[in-house]
Amino acid sequence: MTPDIDPTLKLTRFMILAGYFTPAYLVTAAVLLFYPGVLTSWAAKISFILIWIYGVPPLLCRVTLILRPIPLPLRALHTERHYNTWWLLTQYQMLFNRLGFLEELLRLLPGIYALWLITWGSKVSAFAYWSPGIYVTDRYLLNIAHGCVIGSRSMICAHLLSKSAEGYELTLAPITLEQQCICGFNTVLGPGCRIGAGEVFPAQRVLPPFTTWEQGKRIPETKATDQPNQDANAEKTCQ
Repeated sequence: MTPDIDPTLKLTRFMILAGYFTPAYLVTAAVLLFYPGVLTSWAAKISFILIWIYGVPPLLCRVTLILRPIPLPLRALHTERHYNTWWLLTQYQMLFNRLGFLEELLRLLPGIYALWLITWGSKVSAFAYWSPGIYVTDRYLLNIAHGCVIGSRSMICAHLLSKSAEGYELTLAPITLEQQCICGFNTVLGPGCRIGAGEVFPAQRVLPPFTTWEQGKRIPETKATDQPNQDANAEKTCQ
């Protein structure tokens, strides 16, 4: 038997329409790139491609956050305004989420990737080291200090989605890596996490939301305002 569909978990019209951002964005680029008389030289075409891919999405992110600022830390249902803002910001990043090599190209040049994250709205030192295969979401919510080392295949995810009785629920908070800390291979950092200065977070470990790694152990945040209420049976995913 087919299970009943929960009406509270349906995608909103806004979410569906926003999901077309990336295809529309790429089609617009193709039209401008090949429209007669617009870009007549190879230098102009290459410059346009680089600016369109790497420059426009961060700019859209910054403008959106100015027009629709998000209070942090955030807990919001999928029918609320702040959830919609986060969803739109996620669509701006979808090209990089799907095609990870685009970010890897930036990491080849020291300091360039940090500068690019800063354009999104993060605070990132040019002297942090990014190993291959790191997966970053919410590129506007990072605080990465001088001398940090992030291991291969690590996941830095500043949001968490839960399924509750009222529908999809979003938890969103910045992630902080303090001076000269190390994240081991294949680690996962959730929203609101912090790794203390000089600490080593072991390989293949998960740091749950709103948790600090200090003195070689996990220390949950004690402020109730920083920890959104979560149903013990809620289904959670970091995407």
